[in-house]
Amino acid sequence: APAGRTPLRMPHPAAPAAGQAGAAPAGDRPAPKPRGRKGGRQKPDITGWQPRAIAAEIVASVIAGHPFRQIVQQGEHIMDPRDVALCSEIAYGTLRHFRWLEFNLRPYLQNKQKLQPVVKALLLTGLYQLGVMKTPDYAVVNAMVGATYRLYYKRCQGLVNAVLRNFIRNGGELQQSAVKSINLSCPEWMWVKIVTTYPKEQALDIAAKSNERGPMFLRVQTSRINTNAYVKKLEEEGIEVKRSEESGLIELASPVSVTKLPGFDQGLVCVQDLAAQRPVQLLDLEEGKKLSVLDCCCAPGGKSAQILNAASDLTLTACDTSLERLETTVRNLQRLGYIPAEKTPVVVPYATFDDPGASAIAAEALKDAVAAAEAKLRGEEPAAPAPAPAPAAPAAAAAPAAEGAEGAGQPQPEVKRYQPIGHIKYRSPADHTVIEADIEEIKPELVKEGERVRLMQLNAANLSPEAVGTFDRILVDAPCSGSGVIRRHPDIKWLRRYDDVTVLCKLQSEILDAAFACLKSGGIMVYSTCSVLRQENKDQVEAFLSRHADAKLLPFEEKGEQVEMVQRFPGDDGGDGFFYARFVKA
Repeated sequence: APAGRTPLRMPHPAAPAAGQAGAAPAGDRPAPKPRGRKGGRQKPDITGWQPRAIAAEIVASVIAGHPFRQIVQQGEHIMDPRDVALCSEIAYGTLRHFRWLEFNLRPYLQNKQKLQPVVKALLLTGLYQLGVMKTPDYAVVNAMVGATYRLYYKRCQGLVNAVLRNFIRNGGELQQSAVKSINLSCPEWMWVKIVTTYPKEQALDIAAKSNERGPMFLRVQTSRINTNAYVKKLEEEGIEVKRSEESGLIELASPVSVTKLPGFDQGLVCVQDLAAQRPVQLLDLEEGKKLSVLDCCCAPGGKSAQILNAASDLTLTACDTSLERLETTVRNLQRLGYIPAEKTPVVVPYATFDDPGASAIAAEALKDAVAAAEAKLRGEEPAAPAPAPAPAAPAAAAAPAAEGAEGAGQPQPEVKRYQPIGHIKYRSPADHTVIEADIEEIKPELVKEGERVRLMQLNAANLSPEAVGTFDRILVDAPCSGSGVIRRHPDIKWLRRYDDVTVLCKLQSEILDAAFACLKSGGIMVYSTCSVLRQENKDQVEAFLSRHADAKLLPFEEKGEQVEMVQRFPGDDGGDGFFYARFVKA
């Protein structure tokens, strides 16, 4: 399994029968002994165990600190497609109600006995199916005992069977705790934050709404098809629309698979929450202005696509720290037609000599690469074709030749200080081939000027000082706690810790400062988070304004009123929890 991921402990497929492809010749090895207890009694083949086993593995992996999506991807390829939905429902639901399920499990365990993580997850997912999903008793018990056996926890089959049957015998209903945050499965880190910021009833409402399933919102690519025309396509496919707006927003009456959305593969529509569409609208993008736009934390590309849809004559520079997530951005932009499918876009780490932290490459390796590149540019050894500089990056002054060296006192070649440096690595979206290249091998035309979209693997907190005053519009959709989107990503509850918010706030302030320096005078910068925590939102804005005398809040209209910032909570107009503020540079 990839580094940092917990491999699923799924059993190998059964060995082929004699005569089938892959079967060993007769006599090659002794016949296997019958499984089970004395008398050769074999374990019956119980149906429905596989999605439940994988769901339990997912829950255990998330509690151990691994992101939900990464673990699901490991399980999807070994499941029947019909079982994927059941597996997701069990895993998502158990994570939503984890603390409450733990509270209900405790009375059935003797003397606070400790369980192996997967066994505990098997019991919790079983309680979720019985107490919340109301799945028939016999189906749950048999399948969960079968899942325990298949996951090689044979000695725990009796425990799983006994706990689930005792729960059924006691009425099969989950009990309420006297502690409301337990009933709402609100993690301690989040409960402390919201209950000290908002009135208790509002804090309880935020926690409760975070356990609800969010509706499915779409954003129509209005540059290709208008909203009414796309609504008609949905109706022709029998997909019910709850509401739609001219801006391209559509809410479906019930969620559907993206494979059923007409024109999805052709790039006519994106899945994007109502609240997530608002930040780009605040950028004030218009056709004919030929704006230069920076999307600081672009992955997985939903807002980048929305920016490109807003005006055909703007140019976009988008960056993110994660190469894997940038590859997802590339695929999304290719589906929508903003990057040609036949072209392998280059995701280049950019850095400067004085700012090696801007690249994923180690600092010492960067310095050596820069020194070698500059030596070649000065003609100290046969020079390779120099890569093109990043957009609007002025060349730095030439480095003087050492005193007494050949050519001292003569004009030196220009040294381009802001350029692709050292060793880069990217993947072709066409055939998924991993391509690696050194600075000498990068072809200038791959990063040439004039392209509408440029992607960079870059921490936006390390934007080059040479990009000062480059952009007309900047979107800082900052890394945050994700406390406003827990209903869609319940793993956030258990992956975050109290101190994480302080670390994230520091990163947010660094990104805001670096991005604002790159904004032109009179330009607009939008700051947004998918958080409900004041520390990341209003407090962050006030601290930013105190550091920048040339920054002012730019009011905008929200529900018929002029406001300077907006805090949305989960469920507001059906959308996720989000925060927006808009600045203008004097």
